[in-house]
Amino acid sequence: MAPDIALQIAIHNRLISAPALTALVLANHIKDSGTRPDNFPCIRLGDAQIVREGETRTTRSVRVYMDLHCWTHEGDMMDARAIADEVRNALSGELDVAGHDLWGNFWVTGSRTLRDPKEYGHVIVSVEAMMTEVRHAHG
Repeated sequence: MAPDIALQIAIHNRLISAPALTALVLANHIKDSGTRPDNFPCIRLGDAQIVREGETRTTRSVRVYMDLHCWTHEGDMMDARAIADEVRNALSGELDVAGHDLWGNFWVTGSRTLRDPKEYGHVIVSVEAMMTEVRHAHG
């Protein structure tokens, strides 16, 4: 599985199992989507960048950068910021990513609050992971 997809699945699983977060955002409103949301409040996953860090016969290391978009509507920016804060809380600690070792190298690197038209609240939470995939050597 591609490292960005594996990381996204792990993040999604962590977010939907965080009671303080799902008290603010319904679990089925936390999903991968490339369009502006129509259900609020919500969290959109999926924007990712993969940078190769190194490769041997048995391992491949990559750095994955990912943005999580927290949206509200007809509220103030404080609501979107509260959701972003709970995202940061939910993502603290070790993260289990299928098929990859993180070795503690997962960070919430920051957040940006954006002014959006039509009374949307929008905060982007950025994360970074250094991931190593262990492969079987051939030959």
